[in-house]
Amino acid sequence: MKKFLPLSLAVLLAAPLSARSAPVRYSYLSGAGEGWSYAAKGERPRWEGFGDFAEFYGGDSFYDCVLRGKLAGGLALAFPVLDDPSRPVDLTQEHTFLGNLVDEEARRMNVYPFVEYTVCPFLRLALSYYRIAVSTYNQNTDRIGDGTASLKGPWFSAKCQWPLFDGRLLPYATLGVAVLDGGYEEAAWWHYGYSSPDDYKEHGSRRVLKNDRYRVMEVEDATAFVWGAGVAWRPLEHWEADFAVTFLDANADADFYYEYPGSGKVKEVRHGYFAFDNHQFCLAAKYVF
Repeated sequence: MKKFLPLSLAVLLAAPLSARSAPVRYSYLSGAGEGWSYAAKGERPRWEGFGDFAEFYGGDSFYDCVLRGKLAGGLALAFPVLDDPSRPVDLTQEHTFLGNLVDEEARRMNVYPFVEYTVCPFLRLALSYYRIAVSTYNQNTDRIGDGTASLKGPWFSAKCQWPLFDGRLLPYATLGVAVLDGGYEEAAWWHYGYSSPDDYKEHGSRRVLKNDRYRVMEVEDATAFVWGAGVAWRPLEHWEADFAVTFLDANADADFYYEYPGSGKVKEVRHGYFAFDNHQFCLAAKYVF
């Protein structure tokens, strides 16, 4: 009995140590109808996916524990469409018009990079770049473009997803915020004080003032909420395709003023805003580490 007691005590002490030292694999991709499963007492729960396709936690290296199946990066192709580009018409034509955007100019493909990190099987965090540049026009000059307004900057978002078909299909909803820098590039004829592009050409298209002042437009920075839904499909271990529809809600304040060279005087003419509210269709390809 005395010999048996130390032996039994040694077995009890050794069992938890061996359980803790054994690698525990968490698979990021889940199969339909599967769920959390528990091994022997002392082991952590694991998410049962399809084999070693992508381990979520565990492994013997930094790559297996932190990067494999979690970190992804790629390029997205976005097609934005403005929701409400027009503004009330200035029938009196007594004031400088401000606010109209040419919707057709917004419908241009944008390509931007992004990175994603999978926090758990149901949540991803993403960082991407957002940019939209739209031509503006003056209602009082028969829709002649007078410059280009733009917003650009980083876009942070969270994606709540639900793995289907062994994790190869991932429908998700996304919610985020974009911190955007506003900008405006004036058309030369408008900036130098000419009445129209034709008037500018008649004077030799020279970048010189026609009068004693410049026309200047400033678009302020904006913070916009972004939400949407999409679906990701992973046909191969390290490659994933993604399609999403997102909505951005952003109004950027703008100021039109005269700038007098030499004197440094500035005279504000009108304050308004540009409505950049839009929805966009996004198609992306990404590499999953």
